[in-house]
Amino acid sequence: MHKSIARSLGYNWRFLAKECPIVEDVIGLFRKPNSTGGVATMPYKTAIMAHLDGLDDYSVKVCACNNVYRVTDGSIRRLNNDWRGIKSWQTALIIGVGRARRAAVYALYEELGFTSVYVANRDEDEVRALRENTKPYGSSPQITHIRSVKEATNLTEMPYHTVRTVLDFEPQTSAELEARDILVTILPSSREKETGFQGAEIFYENLESAMKSHEEASPWNLLITAGEVENLCNAYGLIIIRLQPFLKIEKLKLWFQIVKTLGTYIIQMITNFLTENVTGDMVLIVQDMVEAADLGLGRIGTFDSVVRRVDRLNFGSCLDALNITGRVWTDPASITGTTPNSASDLKESIECLVRTVYVHRVFCIQVADAERMQLLLTQGHPFHERGGYLPVVDIARAVLKDLGYNG
Repeated sequence: MHKSIARSLGYNWRFLAKECPIVEDVIGLFRKPNSTGGVATMPYKTAIMAHLDGLDDYSVKVCACNNVYRVTDGSIRRLNNDWRGIKSWQTALIIGVGRARRAAVYALYEELGFTSVYVANRDEDEVRALRENTKPYGSSPQITHIRSVKEATNLTEMPYHTVRTVLDFEPQTSAELEARDILVTILPSSREKETGFQGAEIFYENLESAMKSHEEASPWNLLITAGEVENLCNAYGLIIIRLQPFLKIEKLKLWFQIVKTLGTYIIQMITNFLTENVTGDMVLIVQDMVEAADLGLGRIGTFDSVVRRVDRLNFGSCLDALNITGRVWTDPASITGTTPNSASDLKESIECLVRTVYVHRVFCIQVADAERMQLLLTQGHPFHERGGYLPVVDIARAVLKDLGYNG
């Protein structure tokens, strides 16, 4: 990332990762004639401070520095901008007591004015040391150590955001497992109550729209956007159920990268009930679907006969009420909103579904309804949760009861 940014600015800069056994080795690298500075990370954020030529106010207050830069006279100075990555957040829970803990407290208290901070950490002494670090601030902020799941359950005010200051290692000891359980107790509960949902379905158009916040439309920015959406869903305790609708087979590899970034494993390919300009070549359709399924195994159904012929364990169908009823029911030119033989056509279609669909390869069902428009759709038209007219109950009964789909 750093190299790409440098190239885009026309600079022949290199950003190198180096492991240094002692702090003097770090300073030796920074003082080389061809070095313009560097980034200090654990465990040298505090130890390096005594070896540098100057400091900024933030490093003094935070008692740690993470950036070192060379000035025109050849001296190397330090600054701390860890806190800037935390500044825009609201309420907080600090996870662990790593080197960025002081920066987290500084941003929350000095920059945002919050006077209460929860800390989930396995070691009491480390939290006590954090309280000592905050003494220069006076009586605030109040540091509350959450020691157990019971204490986490009894919190009267849940944090809105979290700050993780330690590395993402799998918990091993009993204290680490207890800290993990505390987080599991706190993190989902504060947001799930707000949303009222457990999961979200992401549409490709959602990602394209969100990508407009970046400078240009590109596969790279699309993946960045997917990561931002995944973080947002995580913050609200939502799982991402699937990504749809799949659009272009030639972009299949990119789509697998997108779903991996989103943290889901289902790509929904939408059938097209408007068959004009759509191939009817079953060999070609199956060939494309086999390719899709095989790529999925290395790392999405559609009509049931395609699912059977593709014959891959990770390839199945989604029975969508809107697609099932779309051709035989909806007619925007009809005053009733239905086709002339809608009832009998739908009955025949449902009977065919029950008779022919291989239920063990049905991965999910989707019940979607639609409004029967009285007037042309205009900007500002209100949409409501009620008022649909599709026979979704008939479809659900056929799938859940007659076909025997049970999840």
